[in-house]
Amino acid sequence: MCTLRLLHYPPTLHQQPQKQEGQQRRQQQQLGCGAHTDYGLFTILSQDDIGGLQILNGGGEWIKATPIPGSFVINVGDMMNQWKNDVDVVVEPLESCCSLSSSSKKYMTETAGEILLS
Repeated sequence: MCTLRLLHYPPTLHQQPQKQEGQQRRQQQQLGCGAHTDYGLFTILSQDDIGGLQILNGGGEWIKATPIPGSFVINVGDMMNQWKNDVDVVVEPLESCCSLSSSSKKYMTETAGEILLS
């Protein structure tokens, strides 16, 4: 099964109180998608130079995902956790592929977590 969704979150005017020349009002642009997890396998996100994406790190803090020109953010979604039952799976070269090669294994056996953090 394959699903493709194209989403665009246009800026909206949002009232946010802020002192400005003795008044408590200012309009600013704010994108409208709250904290969530992605239900699919992967989400591929192209950011603009405005930014706004934040990521919840392992310490429970929200950090900015500063846009890098020409790059994409790849989110691993909830479906991957369901497929692997929240276990940090082992990733290693297939023996059948190594036997076809004239050289030994080019990649070491690692867990998915180690690969993502390297």
